[in-house]
Amino acid sequence: MKINNKSFLLTTILFFPYLGLSADTYTLYIASSKYKDVAKNYIEEVNDLLKIENLVVRTHKKKNYSLIVNKIKDIQTAKKLQKKLQLESTYTDTFIKKEKNDLKYGVIYYTKFMLDNKTIIKEKKADETEYILDVESSNEYITASTMYNIGNYKRSYELFNKLFYKHNYNLNVNYFLAQSAIKLAMYDEASIALERVLIQDPTFNKARYDYARLLTKLKLNKEAKEEFNILLKENITEETKKDVQKYLKFLNEKKKLTSNSATLILGVGHNTNVNNGLLTQEYRLPGLGDISVLGEEPISDNFHNEVISFDFNRTFKSNPAIRIKNNFLAYNKSYFNEKNENTSVFSYRPTLSYFYNNNIYALDLNASRVLKKDDNDINVFSFSPSLTNKYLKASLEYQKLLYVNNINKSKNFEKYSLEFIYNLQKNLKIYTNIGKIIRIKKERIDLDKVSRAIGLKYNYTLNNKNMIYLGYKFERNNFRYYNMFFDNKRKDSTHNLNLSYIYNISKSNVINLSTSFNRNNSNQDAYSYEEYETKVNYIKKFNW
Repeated sequence: MKINNKSFLLTTILFFPYLGLSADTYTLYIASSKYKDVAKNYIEEVNDLLKIENLVVRTHKKKNYSLIVNKIKDIQTAKKLQKKLQLESTYTDTFIKKEKNDLKYGVIYYTKFMLDNKTIIKEKKADETEYILDVESSNEYITASTMYNIGNYKRSYELFNKLFYKHNYNLNVNYFLAQSAIKLAMYDEASIALERVLIQDPTFNKARYDYARLLTKLKLNKEAKEEFNILLKENITEETKKDVQKYLKFLNEKKKLTSNSATLILGVGHNTNVNNGLLTQEYRLPGLGDISVLGEEPISDNFHNEVISFDFNRTFKSNPAIRIKNNFLAYNKSYFNEKNENTSVFSYRPTLSYFYNNNIYALDLNASRVLKKDDNDINVFSFSPSLTNKYLKASLEYQKLLYVNNINKSKNFEKYSLEFIYNLQKNLKIYTNIGKIIRIKKERIDLDKVSRAIGLKYNYTLNNKNMIYLGYKFERNNFRYYNMFFDNKRKDSTHNLNLSYIYNISKSNVINLSTSFNRNNSNQDAYSYEEYETKVNYIKKFNW
């Protein structure tokens, strides 16, 4: 890896200490002439043989033109170049000098790598204020490095990308362009940048290590193993060697075709409006002579809730891209006093997934039984195809809700919904949902409605044990049919805000404290209400 001056060296030690750079560089002195055109012949001949960057014709203090290879990172590389010149050219009087300080000289010609892996000779222009081989001392590079160091990876990626278009084969630019891309989960861009680094310098072990790990993340296991095996043959530290061996052990292990897990949730909480009591207990019915009607008052109560969930996952040996998950769930929420509001749910949800080209295509099926008081039990059936990748998730769902008791058959309905979730940032998502509910029997004309919702989900990791989740959703519901009692068509708007704090006791033990606010406004006063709910849950996870 080429390091071009002390200022960059200091910056690199401060910002990127793991590169292990040395303060000393070496210069290979090849030939010298009093004539500029002769010096140009020198660089053309040597470039044809060596095809390297950092081949420079510079002005000498005695007004000569000297051909050198500057900023060689180690003595072994310098000796290899020297030996090649001595054996394959007429330049047999070359010598190597160790440089403790930056050399100050004017540059006339220099070589530069191009994208097609060719090395060309360029003449430094009179108005070219920044020497092309001294990129790391430029303000642009220092700013990009600073952005990376303070964690502003989006900005560092933008700046390193701009530098790349100017200096496309600079090792440092490509390497930290890759590192910035990795931080932004731009893995394809990162792998391309690391490939450029390794083409130019196959001995850059840190870049190869990062590249191999990236290939592992991208599930390119065969390619990752090849890179890790190359590393084992290089001069790497014992610590790095142990890490490489761990990766190879993981990559060589036969992958389990099945994995199972269970989640247990136990919690208690308080709700300020368990019965959806109205904001105003008295409302009027314009369609019935504007008579006054008394509605239910909000009732608050404490509750306990329990959830047990089992996941059974299977991958097909013949085609690992196909996976099946079977989920079984039991849920209960019981109030201490308002027993009529208790709810229990038992569900079975199988999911078929297919992984292809960084996309997940899935089909979810669901069969649930919802148990409620007063013969209001419901059977719910649904299916939902979806597409998921690192940018978004799009899903379409069909639901059919059927009351068990014949008395409530008129309430049966179907629901169609379309949802998009888009990842604005790694920890911020925006989602939108469009839905339609249609009655199955014509007796209940109050059921048909169209709903539209938009929301945000944000999570922030304080440290490896503490996380915060924040969510907001706004929903509009327009009912289809005219209500003669209220003399209008019902229109509702709902605001939902929730805040959750997660404390990870360990990988399998979690405490979750959450609170939520829900407000429903309607042009029909009989449906305007609000509620607050606060709860604390203990979550236990099992894997086998």
